[in-house]
Amino acid sequence: MKKYTITSEIISLIMLTLFSLTVSACSDGRERKVNLNGNWRFILGDNQKFARPEYDDADWEKIYVPSSWEDEGFHHYDGYAWYRKTFEIDFDPAENLYVELGKIDDADQVYINGHLIGSTGGFPPDFFTAYNVRRAYSIPLEFLKKDGRNVIAIRVYDEREAGGIMGSNIGIYSYGNYTNNSFNLFGNWKFHLFDNAEWSKKNFDDSGWENIVVPSSWETQGFREYDGFAWYRKTFSLPDN
Repeated sequence: MKKYTITSEIISLIMLTLFSLTVSACSDGRERKVNLNGNWRFILGDNQKFARPEYDDADWEKIYVPSSWEDEGFHHYDGYAWYRKTFEIDFDPAENLYVELGKIDDADQVYINGHLIGSTGGFPPDFFTAYNVRRAYSIPLEFLKKDGRNVIAIRVYDEREAGGIMGSNIGIYSYGNYTNNSFNLFGNWKFHLFDNAEWSKKNFDDSGWENIVVPSSWETQGFREYDGFAWYRKTFSLPDN
């Protein structure tokens, strides 16, 4: 396989294509492979160890998802909380898998087997809400266990009023392949504010850059007040055939 690096010199075209594919995928070839509606493990408070797949959550509360946590008995609570759920892959994973979570009030970080796959909204001290943004995050196949127990963990912060995972038909979805000649570029990209022509070079070291989910605006991922230049980079491999 040959490796390729894509940079912001063509990002405008790519972003338009990605958003177009998102719309078309919702009506063609979209299939829920794992139903995540139902009881999840739930705890108030915040600790990054809750993202670890080996963490023992047996003494946590049970909560129904999707629903606000106020409707599940946690009245008048504003602050941090975590959700966890296990699932198995009893199918041959497709190239394009996404976890769809509806809307989350106010901010979230989503982990699969301990790996961060997406984040929307801002956590304190730079809080901003993304309560009205639908969450759909690409799942890199290398993060999944094809045989055995997988863990999804979601960190949520709610500033006021209703909090939690709200929507309908949440789950892990396969979008199939769009065409025989397409290649999926959804998912995590490297991202940096400002402008420098050096960042277009194939061998530039972008390991210190931020991670950002595409397609999505940078305002919903921690760069709320920024207007100006920014660069995206992604390295990917194409099959030899």
